[in-house]
Amino acid sequence: MLKGIEILLARMDSNPEEFDIDGWLANWSRIYDRYSDCLSEKEREAIQTKRTEVLRDKFNAEVMSKLLGVQPIAMRKELTDADKELLKLCADPNTRPIFTIPELLNSNGGFADE
Repeated sequence: MLKGIEILLARMDSNPEEFDIDGWLANWSRIYDRYSDCLSEKEREAIQTKRTEVLRDKFNAEVMSKLLGVQPIAMRKELTDADKELLKLCADPNTRPIFTIPELLNSNGGFADE
């Protein structure tokens, strides 16, 4: 695999905000689009798969923020120490929290209206 792809995949783990919709457009799309024709199908799939994970995590975070009535961390002007600690935990796949709201879930772990 091309070294640049490996670097981008690692960067997605450490700085996922750079790869959400706005971050991708501001930081990476121009470079990726310029060279995507020379990337293998496997390399393009790796980037797309990882970006999809980032976007799905962002979607989940925004839904939970809306349900909990809090402003998403990424939209705050200043980060508190608690925000910074949460961001560190969420960036680490070994400690990434899984949020649930029991009232919304059925006994199978799906949403109650399913």
